[in-house]
Amino acid sequence: VFRKVPGGSRLIGDRTIPTATAEKPAERRVVLRELGAEATHWRLSYSYAAAGTGFVIGTRGFDWPPTRFGPIHAIVGDVPKLLGFLALAWTTAAFGEELLFRGFLLGRIRALLGGGSAAGVVAAVVQAIPFGLLHAYQGATGMLVTGFVGLAFGLAYVRLRVLWPLVIAHGTIDTIGLIAVYAG
Repeated sequence: VFRKVPGGSRLIGDRTIPTATAEKPAERRVVLRELGAEATHWRLSYSYAAAGTGFVIGTRGFDWPPTRFGPIHAIVGDVPKLLGFLALAWTTAAFGEELLFRGFLLGRIRALLGGGSAAGVVAAVVQAIPFGLLHAYQGATGMLVTGFVGLAFGLAYVRLRVLWPLVIAHGTIDTIGLIAVYAG
């Protein structure tokens, strides 16, 4: 995701950020904005997290088989295990999955399809399929719900072209879910 380009800059995704001049406060704000640190993006993070959590909770009203949580049930009432799962959720799931599925896979599929907005939508759909399948341990309902959340995040990435709001939203959704399991 990060690579140097000529002229003392770094390419992050498809954005070039000057590194040689990022020492002044005004230029640091530009770098932060390019990385997705705008207030609008952070508000969107929590909006996506709320929508994703609402969708997950809302599916309980359908007559679908319940989501299975497999080994995650080991955290019920166990604070050290909860903290361990939270650390995994924020590193491997929130950061790792967003980087892999939205940052890498979606971008590669979109480029393979020639770029453009239609290619972005198709890429968002395609990357959501393996993302949902990765969560097979949650059963059919978990895969379907996770696939839809992956699609929504993919479409958001096509629109925003910034990963950080999605990482925050993903981590927030996982945190809410883990705390709910912990509470029984």
